[in-house]
Amino acid sequence: VHATCYPTEAWTADDFRRFSEKPGQVVRSIVAGNGRVIGSMLYRMSAHEARIARVAVLPKYRRQGVATYAVRTLTGLRSPCRKEVCSARLREHDVASQLFLSSLGFSKTSTKAGYYKDAKILVGGEILVTDEDAYVFRYERPMVVARRRRQRRAVEAVTWP
Repeated sequence: VHATCYPTEAWTADDFRRFSEKPGQVVRSIVAGNGRVIGSMLYRMSAHEARIARVAVLPKYRRQGVATYAVRTLTGLRSPCRKEVCSARLREHDVASQLFLSSLGFSKTSTKAGYYKDAKILVGGEILVTDEDAYVFRYERPMVVARRRRQRRAVEAVTWP
């Protein structure tokens, strides 16, 4: 799924393993009703915040609410793994993701200059590596779900109807 969605930035199995071995970092699968993995969501959890690292949905399932459903598991009123704050850092040129998060109630709160060190720009047939800014998007709501129940379900796969 990840290689299909991020062909130029595909992670290896070791990258996923290293990410998930760090405390509070979660790799969740998004699974269709038939049991097929159709996406993934990577995020970091702390006591009060979830920070989305990546959301990937197979092309066949895009524009059907899959990513919205997955992100709502972190922000929804009845979500078992809901946090007080949910945030994401997006590349400045990733307008689609910026619009997506804005449609879910996230707002741009700041800019981190030179956050991405691996940005590649094609200029006149030549690839230049630059530092790229990150836009920080944030979503806040008061907590309404008991912490114990939320933590128990935080690593289960998201099952999309």
